[in-house]
Amino acid sequence: MFGIYKRGSLKAHLVRGASGTFILLASNVVLSMLVSVFLARLLGVEGLGIYAYVMAILQVLLILASFGLPPLIVREVAANKARGNWGLIRGLLRWARQTTFISSLTLAFLAATIAWIFKDHLGQRGLITFWIAMIALPLQSFVRLQAATLRGLRKVVVSQLAMRIIRPGLFLVLTVAAYLWLRKDFTASKAMSMYVMSFGVAFMFGWFLLKKNLSSNIKTATLAYETKAWMKSALPFLFTFGVIIINEKTDILMLGAIRGVKDVGLYRVAQRGAELVMLIIIAIEMVIGPTISKLYTEGKMQKLQRMVTISVRAVLILSFPFAFGLAIFGYQIVPFIFGKEFAPSVVPLAILCVSWLIASGMGSGSELLNMTGHERDTAKAIVLATIINVILNSIFIPIWGIEGAAIATGISIILRGILMAVWVTRHIGIHATVLNRLN
Repeated sequence: MFGIYKRGSLKAHLVRGASGTFILLASNVVLSMLVSVFLARLLGVEGLGIYAYVMAILQVLLILASFGLPPLIVREVAANKARGNWGLIRGLLRWARQTTFISSLTLAFLAATIAWIFKDHLGQRGLITFWIAMIALPLQSFVRLQAATLRGLRKVVVSQLAMRIIRPGLFLVLTVAAYLWLRKDFTASKAMSMYVMSFGVAFMFGWFLLKKNLSSNIKTATLAYETKAWMKSALPFLFTFGVIIINEKTDILMLGAIRGVKDVGLYRVAQRGAELVMLIIIAIEMVIGPTISKLYTEGKMQKLQRMVTISVRAVLILSFPFAFGLAIFGYQIVPFIFGKEFAPSVVPLAILCVSWLIASGMGSGSELLNMTGHERDTAKAIVLATIINVILNSIFIPIWGIEGAAIATGISIILRGILMAVWVTRHIGIHATVLNRLN
């Protein structure tokens, strides 16, 4: 079906990348959803709450351990490849590996120590689960670096194999095995052990893919470094994505602190359903990210505008059936799939789905700002949204519980999209929203 496009053309690249990404995302959604179903039925509401609460903390630590390097690598690898600066690519990758190794191990040790000091808050089961999760921190950090490098090389589909197929696929196999043989003996700590094992395999697979796809130009180039410039860009990325993950995990973290792990378990099911809508947005952004950097570097603004307009319309069209279906029929879907004890997850699921649908019409603001050197503007938008999110969660959770967390998070999601769309137009001259006309 791609034969109508000239080989190597921008349109052919986008079509192949989008098609491959959607296939991988569809597979990932199926695998992740099956894992969630088995975990929910094996662990119950409270056990799933412990697992989800520890995972939320792990994801916050992951951003700190990654040091803002994955988005920097995507941008710099794509831009330097276009310019033929192979030595800078090789130097960046080596510096990123060394930085990530030191930061992830240091952070894992410090976090494990702090968790032991506050063991009364986590409880015995939570503490053991947390300690096991810290083993995954360096592994997951390196897998993210591998994926970012491949994405910067415009190997969009290949970059997602380890994270979206290998890891969840192995995790599913291990979870099914646990469901068949362990049943009542299955705990959150055992679930986290399987998570660590799956990331170990994903790391080895990602290393193989990266070695295979790095060109000889990069492998043999003389090392060149722009450490100060990289640090200057990495720090805003670290801040930006740190705030993003805090914004995304505020509801889980505050629910756990205010209402306990049982509410976390219920809310996590709602989040999992809403991710069906969110992942479509991620799919398009992963495809267009390196191309945004390339077109902006080459000054092809008209092509960039056209690509952005087409992509935001595609996201909205593809997101609508999932958001509408889950919002309307969630009261039947959730109890049937996850179990009757998760029926209270239906209302927050509907709220989150509608919020992500509205946000999808705002466009890929963060990707546009990050890939064009305006990552500081992304940071400003996200900080404002995060502050609102924390304030609203602190007000709504004590009053409405999981529904309050969903409302607070939904408002912050929409606000973030609006702010970024405004700043994309102001600073880049691109209209990111679905309302822009296609010329």
